[in-house]
Amino acid sequence: MNLFSVLEERILARFPDVELRKNEPMEQHTSFRIGGPALLMVLPKTEEELLELCRIARETDVEPLVIGNGSNLLVADEGISAFVVKTFD
Repeated sequence: MNLFSVLEERILARFPDVELRKNEPMEQHTSFRIGGPALLMVLPKTEEELLELCRIARETDVEPLVIGNGSNLLVADEGISAFVVKTFD
């Protein structure tokens, strides 16, 4: 089992209703509308949820990539092997 699978299990155990997406197209989350998929993306609803999700990721040895509205963010067409945490609007 890889780290992202472990991370997914831990997140869903703690937050069963969280919006967790696999292979999420990053073009939908950048102002330039380009970019391949991220392995795993989560969309927390509260600041507390955001902090807890980042803590779970770090405890799983996965460094979270926290993004906002995607301004000035370029993602390769091949995508990224990352756990993306998109902050709430």
